[in-house]
Amino acid sequence: MAVIFEYFRAPDRGAALRLLKSPEGVPEAPGTAADSVETKRIDPTVVLGQLLAQVLGVPWDAGLVPSSLVWPQGEPEPDEDGGFAEDDPWSSGVTVEELGDVLRDGLAGIADADLPVVAGRWAGIGELGDDPDPEELTGLLGELVALARRAQGAGEHLYSWCCV
Repeated sequence: MAVIFEYFRAPDRGAALRLLKSPEGVPEAPGTAADSVETKRIDPTVVLGQLLAQVLGVPWDAGLVPSSLVWPQGEPEPDEDGGFAEDDPWSSGVTVEELGDVLRDGLAGIADADLPVVAGRWAGIGELGDDPDPEELTGLLGELVALARRAQGAGEHLYSWCCV
């Protein structure tokens, strides 16, 4: 089972949630409702965090890409079996996080001419698997960089929608 991450931009947390509104109350993937990039297994903390560390020339740590939970809100309250009630937002497998602007600005600062080199270095992290396709990774990086530039230009933030 692949974990899906969709990165999108919005001016604030409220606007981010409005973009993802669904009749059931669980935020839907941004899709065409927002300027977004869909990925599989490219999480903001580890995989994008390691990319950012390489770009900034600093060691990676789990706090490099700050984030704050937008949805669900509150603390999870598992039942006695360790699960969640069916109507509990935590049971949906969906989370939405606001990502720190350090990620947006780091991605936006990657020059187009450097995309293949940066993607090549990024391909070396173990979390991307044994043999990531360099062209595919360069294309994905280009999409993320373009999204970050648009967010930066509009004074917006990056958000991550995740579904397990």
